[in-house]
Amino acid sequence: NDALDFSGVPGLTCRISDCSLLNSPATEPIELASLPFPYETDLSEMSERLLYYESSRGCPFNCTYCLSAIDRDLRFRPLDQTLAHLDRFIEADVKLVKFVDRTFNCNPARARAIWTHLINRRLNQGFRTCFHFELAGDLLEPVDLELLAEAPVGLFQFEIGVQSVKPATLKQIKRACDLPRLYANFKTLRASRRQHLHLDLIAGLPGETLADVIDSFNVLYQLQPDQLQLGFLKLLPGTPILKEIASCGYRYQPFPPYEVLASNTLTAESLSLLHAVEEVLEMFANSQFFSRTLNWLVPQFASPFEFFRALSAQIVDSGKKMQSFSIDQRASMLRQLASDKLEPAARETVAGLLRADHYASGRKDAPRHLDALEATADEEQRKIIALLRRNRLPGSRIRVEAYPFSLASLLSTGEPQGEPEWAIYDLSGASPVLAETLSPDELSYRG
Repeated sequence: NDALDFSGVPGLTCRISDCSLLNSPATEPIELASLPFPYETDLSEMSERLLYYESSRGCPFNCTYCLSAIDRDLRFRPLDQTLAHLDRFIEADVKLVKFVDRTFNCNPARARAIWTHLINRRLNQGFRTCFHFELAGDLLEPVDLELLAEAPVGLFQFEIGVQSVKPATLKQIKRACDLPRLYANFKTLRASRRQHLHLDLIAGLPGETLADVIDSFNVLYQLQPDQLQLGFLKLLPGTPILKEIASCGYRYQPFPPYEVLASNTLTAESLSLLHAVEEVLEMFANSQFFSRTLNWLVPQFASPFEFFRALSAQIVDSGKKMQSFSIDQRASMLRQLASDKLEPAARETVAGLLRADHYASGRKDAPRHLDALEATADEEQRKIIALLRRNRLPGSRIRVEAYPFSLASLLSTGEPQGEPEWAIYDLSGASPVLAETLSPDELSYRG
């Protein structure tokens, strides 16, 4: 509309009626203290949703693929204002708050002050709100690790961007990172089991081959994050990496999300394989329904990547399309993969691990597709089950299950070792609770 003059709007870029471009210079960056709390009127109605919160803008780093490389003017909300806002989330019983700060701990002292405040509030007043932060893992200091080791379980989630384990790649994309220190800090966080931990990886970075991406995948998977996120490079408008389109031979989507489709060093077929692996990684590992099974099964293959490659190939070869399979369908696929690739004894171990994961996920039914004892018992076994129902946990509903290893050993060491055991689960609560394990000798005596 030519009657409207937008030239006085600072920072606005638009096309006017004659298709010419109007670009008004931006003013000085807005003081974050002047920005209002983003959920001023409807916070109480949004407690079950994921809410985003911004306590800083800009980034001190200049990774070439990131929009923050354009905005190097790092500024923060005042600490007291930030803490007051976080208290409002807590008082509204919000489930999850995700900080959108590019590198939350780029100012370690400030990050530590926020963590300390939240830890003290949780210890003094129980609340459910969880806070998610994107961190630079190598910037964590010993005092941070000591503090976080004392944080209540479930209070924090940490997402740590690694992107590549190749120093030459990190140098090319101008991503400063002390990889050995990052690994050491991550292992310390992992050992405390206090935070839900994510690691991020990007496929398609300049000069990287499929073998390079696979190396990064294997290194990060073996660090045992709660989630490994395999992402794909986006050539976002305005980012410095656009200068490398010709030299890297990038082909990419000319529309959002501007994802790389191929390069001189990574073919379209290789990226297609990585996308297939990413899908099964999300369905089977990041879903966390099969943690005990995968902890044992993945090392039976040449590498973590080879396991997920084999799993994706099995799904494709079966004629199924990648989709949102049910938990039972996914469990059957893992069992089938074990049957195709492993020796008979290992197949039985996998079936037992899948049964253990089934009950650990909170499900009470006997998984017939995993040869659950109560679905496959012979006459003698049915008699023992009936006796256990009469004599164990009177007044409670129970589930009896058999394992080809010691369930007690699995729960204490993570390894399916020892003599076979039966287990009795108490089903009177919301989820199955392991009440007792019985050895073959005890079963013979009780029978």
